[in-house]
Amino acid sequence: MYPFTYQYKGETFESFYALSAEKGDARYRVKLPDAWYTIVALDFPRLPDNKIIWHQANKDGEIILSHDLVQAIGEGIEASQ
Repeated sequence: MYPFTYQYKGETFESFYALSAEKGDARYRVKLPDAWYTIVALDFPRLPDNKIIWHQANKDGEIILSHDLVQAIGEGIEASQ
């Protein structure tokens, strides 16, 4: 597991992620206070400032996180690498 920080709604949070691969895609298992979630980086499209767009790879019954939160987490992982 790797530590990282991310900013969401003006607050800074500390967390951990683990990298894995599934069907050729890099997946990031992220620890949030209530559970582990998986997010994936998409190559296209990219935001105007050339940042990756991040999406949650949710499983049945898993809480779906807001896109803004997933994006903030992904950007925190990017910054830590």
